Order: sequence, then structure tokens, then C-alpha cells
Amino acid sequence: MSDHEKDRGEKEKWEYLITVRDDHEMNVVHSLLKAHDILVMIRHKGIGEYMSIVMGTSSIHGIDIFVPSDQLDKAWQVLEVALEEEGDREESQEEEEDPEENQEED
Repeated sequence: MSDHEKDRGEKEKWEYLITVRDDHEMNVVHSLLKAHDILVMIRHKGIGEYMSIVMGTSSIHGIDIFVPSDQLDKAWQVLEVALEEEGDREESQEEEEDPEENQEED
């Protein structure tokens, strides 16, 4: 994190965006938001951060993701587009996997 981001982060009002289950989901969301120039603050729930260090997992309590309040709407838009694209990708994969079944339904 650059000095500029640190200075901005200390002055920002952070808003809750989403809770993810584990480090993998956190990394996906963090990377997606970072790619759109959205700052992210991660807060492990309960003893999740300690469990991540000791056991290699933090899925027990989840991980909260926060963004600056002035970037909240943009962050939601980015996540919505990503979820829509993932849904479209899953639908096309299902159609490719079972083309005979899809033809019988028609």
C-alpha cells in the first residue's frame, strides 16, 4: 500500500460491503475490486485471523470486506457484473456438458 493510500485510508469513512467465507473468496473479491481502483479493508471475524495463521483457514467466522463510503456504489456494481458473468458462464457450461438433454426439453 502506498503512502498516499495509507493517508487516504486513515481519513476515509469505511462501509461494510460483504462477508466472504474464506481466504480464497477474500482474495478473489479483493483482486476484483483492486483491478477497478477500489480500496479494500479486510477484517477477520472472531478468531478467524489467528485460525488462518495456526490452521491455514479462516472459514470458521468469515471475513468482512469494507470499502470507502464514496466507492461503495462502484464496488457493488463491480461485484454484480462479476456475479452475472459467472452465472452466464455456468449456464453455458451446463449447456455444453449436456446438449442432448437440452434438446429433449425443447
